[in-house]
Amino acid sequence: TAIASIKNPLVIGSSFISLEFLEIFRANNIAPSILMRDEHFFGSYLDENGGELMRSHFEHHHIRLYEGDEIREIRREANGMMAITKKPELIACDSLAVGIGIDRNLEFLDGMSILRGAAGVRVNEFFETNQEDVYAAGDVAEVFDPREGAHRLIGNWTSAFLQGKHAGLSMAGRREPFIHVPSYSITNLGFQITFVGDCLPAADLPKGDTLAVNEPNDTIVRIDPANRQYERLFFKGGALKGAVLINRFSDKTSITRLIESGQNLDAYREHLSSFQFDITAIPVV
Repeated sequence: TAIASIKNPLVIGSSFISLEFLEIFRANNIAPSILMRDEHFFGSYLDENGGELMRSHFEHHHIRLYEGDEIREIRREANGMMAITKKPELIACDSLAVGIGIDRNLEFLDGMSILRGAAGVRVNEFFETNQEDVYAAGDVAEVFDPREGAHRLIGNWTSAFLQGKHAGLSMAGRREPFIHVPSYSITNLGFQITFVGDCLPAADLPKGDTLAVNEPNDTIVRIDPANRQYERLFFKGGALKGAVLINRFSDKTSITRLIESGQNLDAYREHLSSFQFDITAIPVV
């Protein structure tokens, strides 16, 4: 197989796909490098504390990081390739693995009257487009969320599966609004990482395979470096809208329920900056 001939790969991008590439290489005793535009992995999703936790995680597994940089040119060399970055850095490699997000194919809709949004096809909570009997679901669909009064663009396999099922039921006459808190989880080289709900601060615009178009406003971070645990909680108007969890999967169910409830959590905010407070103890109303 091709993997047997790879000795010095370069992974490009700070995404879940990049994590999968890193896992594959390390499982085959290959020490990769990784290059990302952001100043740390997962960019805006993590604050600098979370970024440092990911940095130490990669270094522990002999993964070399090039942060805050991007490819300017790839040159073929006698023994492989040379990646030249904008800084510039010269990175010798023999293969490239790219995980930089998705570019949705909407060109086939040119000249048609299908309504588009910021980056996808606009659909209502039943996955109907603005044209009768035309539906869209999955990575391409900007789905209306009745709870938020806004459209959401979600790019992961689980959501695409659930949306496709719901769109099929809508086509068959079962008109129930699609209400779902998106999530994505991965275990990478022993690190368990979960994204739940809307995980971008308000200043950041979605890019690539983000979890939502509608961004929350402010965040609370709590971290336990000794146990390699981290949470970043995203709030809007006092309600919890999303969370990034590292090695805290046990909190996922409670956090999802709190997001679904939309309840105001201002009374708990001063406690949420420490893991000494158990978020699962907050009653869902």
